[in-house]
Amino acid sequence: MEEQKKKVSKAQQAATHRYIKKNYDRLELMVKKGGKDTIKKAANAAGESVNEFVTNAVENRLSEYNLSIKNTAPDSGGNDTE
Repeated sequence: MEEQKKKVSKAQQAATHRYIKKNYDRLELMVKKGGKDTIKKAANAAGESVNEFVTNAVENRLSEYNLSIKNTAPDSGGNDTE
């Protein structure tokens, strides 16, 4: 039996967009051709989304410098050095 998708109202879409804009930063990542597929395969093998996989990889690298992006709230200062 097919699962029916719930329709999302325009108001709910707008509310979700506002929440994401307020609480998340976007980061564009460029890799050489084929890199995206490699990352997708690795994420799939790890049972993670691509976003989760890349975020975890960045978090692991940041930990070498005693930095973290987890649990940083907007306007908290975080560990942003920009």
